[in-house]
Amino acid sequence: MAARERTPEGAEAFVEFFFEQFNVAWTEPRPGLIESLSDPECQFCKKAEQVASDLDSRSERYQTDAVQVGTAKPFGGAPERQQFLEIEFKQLSSKIVDEAGAVVRTSDAKVNPAYLTVEWESGAWRVLELERTQ
Repeated sequence: MAARERTPEGAEAFVEFFFEQFNVAWTEPRPGLIESLSDPECQFCKKAEQVASDLDSRSERYQTDAVQVGTAKPFGGAPERQQFLEIEFKQLSSKIVDEAGAVVRTSDAKVNPAYLTVEWESGAWRVLELERTQ
C-alpha cells in the first residue's frame, strides 16, 4: 500500500486514505477513527472527531460521503519526517439523517483549498494539521 511508504507519494496516498476514513467516521459514525490517524494537537482533526462523536451520541449519520479530495500535491520545505501538501478537498452536499433515515439537516457543497502537514511516526503517516487557505 503506497500510503505506508515514507515518500512524498506515500504521503499523498495517505491523504486520500485519511479522507476516505474521515467519510467512514461520519457516515457510520465511528468515533475514534479520525483521532487514530492524527496528532492529538491537530485542531482540524479534533473538530472532525467531535462531529463523529456528536453524530454517534445523537444516533445520526451522514447519508453519503461528506468530503472528497480533489488534489493533493506534495511540496518541499517541511522539517525532517514531515511532508507538506497543497490540497483541495470538497465538502459535498450531504444529508444528515437520524436512525429512522429522516433528514435532520443538510450541509452545503464548497471547495476548500488548504495546506496539510503530515508526519512519519512509528512507521506510519499521521495528520499534524490542516490550514485552509481561503
